[in-house]
Parts: sequence; structure tokens; C-alpha cells
Amino acid sequence: MSDFTERLKELRKEKGVSLDKVAATIDNITKASLSNYEKGKSKPGISIAIKLADYFNCSLDYLTGRSDIKYAEAMINNDFKDTAKDFNELLNLYENLTHKKIKSIHFILDEIKKFKDLNSPKH
Repeated sequence: MSDFTERLKELRKEKGVSLDKVAATIDNITKASLSNYEKGKSKPGISIAIKLADYFNCSLDYLTGRSDIKYAEAMINNDFKDTAKDFNELLNLYENLTHKKIKSIHFILDEIKKFKDLNSPKH
């Protein structure tokens, strides 16, 4: 079985939809075609593969087995996941801060920015 075959079936079951539902939602695709894709009897053309990836909100690379990153958003945000984690931690801290402490943090950040601007090389 190819990665495409396995992943198509996995994504459909994960989403909890039938072959009928997928076929009814995507233009130019039939239940029989989907069944053949899942059984490895045939493969879709690129336009249908793109529609399937869009329907399941996954990357085409994941669907075809070229990547293990499933969701398109994950591919976009993969480089930023540490930043997002840091940001979420800051938000959690921020929720517990008083207004006075927030003002102090803004003041400190402004001072750091001024210091950085003064010490940065001039072009």
C-alpha cells in the first residue's frame, strides 16, 4: 500500500466522514474513484489530489507521503512553534500581572530599546 492510499483512508476516518460525504463535497470526484484510491487500485490526478488535501486541511506533501507534517498550518508555523510557545507563556504571565507591574515592564522594554538603538551601528 502506498503512503497516499494509507493517508487518504486515515484522514477520512479521522474526520469521521464516509466516501459518500467526501464525494458529495468535492467536485469531479465519485465514491467509486475514492474507493479505488483508498484500495490502491488507482491514483488521482494532481487537481483531485489538491482538492483532497484542501478538503482534509492537510498539505499535499503529507497526503502523498513526502512529509510527516500533517496539517498545512503546522508547516507554516513549524519554524515558529518555539516562539508561539514563548508567546503563550508570556500571555499566561501577563494575565496574572497587575496594572502597575505591566507599566513597569513597558518602561523597562522602552529603556532596553533606547539602549539598543544608541548602541546599534549607524549606516
